[in-house]
Amino acid sequence: QHAQWQQLAQKQDFKLHLLDDNLVDAIWDEQPPIPESMITAFPLMYAGLDTQTKIEQVRTELGRQNAEYVVLNLLDDIAWLTNLRGQDAPTTPIFFAYMVVGLQQATLYVKASRLDQQAQDSLASAGVSVCTPEQLETDLAALSGRVWLDPQHSSYWLLRSLSAQATCYQALSPVRTLKAIKNEVELAGMHEAHCRDAVAIIQLFSWLDSHWAEVDEMAVAAKLEALRQQDPLYQGVSFNTISGYGAHGAIVHYAVQPETSIAISDDNLFLLDMGGQYLCGTTDVTRVLHFGVPTAAQRRDYTLVLKGHLALRHTEFKAGTC
Repeated sequence: QHAQWQQLAQKQDFKLHLLDDNLVDAIWDEQPPIPESMITAFPLMYAGLDTQTKIEQVRTELGRQNAEYVVLNLLDDIAWLTNLRGQDAPTTPIFFAYMVVGLQQATLYVKASRLDQQAQDSLASAGVSVCTPEQLETDLAALSGRVWLDPQHSSYWLLRSLSAQATCYQALSPVRTLKAIKNEVELAGMHEAHCRDAVAIIQLFSWLDSHWAEVDEMAVAAKLEALRQQDPLYQGVSFNTISGYGAHGAIVHYAVQPETSIAISDDNLFLLDMGGQYLCGTTDVTRVLHFGVPTAAQRRDYTLVLKGHLALRHTEFKAGTC
């Protein structure tokens, strides 16, 4: 992305000036601390592959590209590769860290005090060293050979920190491709997560059938959360529930608040966009409800959207399709 900014700068006749300090930090007086949640081991029964096997897959990809190292900074990639989970983000089980995987060694840059005993044992068994994040800059400067960076997701700081003895190879991170191809355990977990989530959603719909006239948008979201919490594998929402009645349902990523929550009625559409984090998988489900009689226009528009989705199900996307 730095290269894109550089090209834009040249076209518009201005220069990029790199700063060592963040100007926002200088004026943010009450900036909250960076989250440092406890990092835990993700069970193999849900991951399907252990950390050592995943790292060996990455090293195979390094060999194919004649690269000695890959530098990782995408947090979901690191969580997947290490089979670790944290709570540094509100709705995604990730933790702030960097990672460098080489042909002979692998290092996770995170405070060791954040790792519980199982997480420490898991990393040790996979041959992963743990260093503080502050050590990363020094280690990057010591790398030599071909170093793999993902140009779409790596910061310019990472590139600038590499030594003159390092040659940067820029391509899509090997972890992103490996993570995208789900193993059998992950596939089964995705199905199980949706089955578990469906139980809560069906219970919610049953409750709404007799309570819709008594509740508002926030009450529906709260009821869904309470029902989901009855499942022992439930870990929290995968995004804040979008509970929008009438015009609110047309607001992209509508976030219901006490001051905006309106009552549910039977003269308009009610949108529920909801997702849950389960140990076995993650869900994202959207449903449109009506507690009265839809208008002809509502039926037509809903049916056209449905037909479009059904047509997409059977559309073949040829290799190279944008």
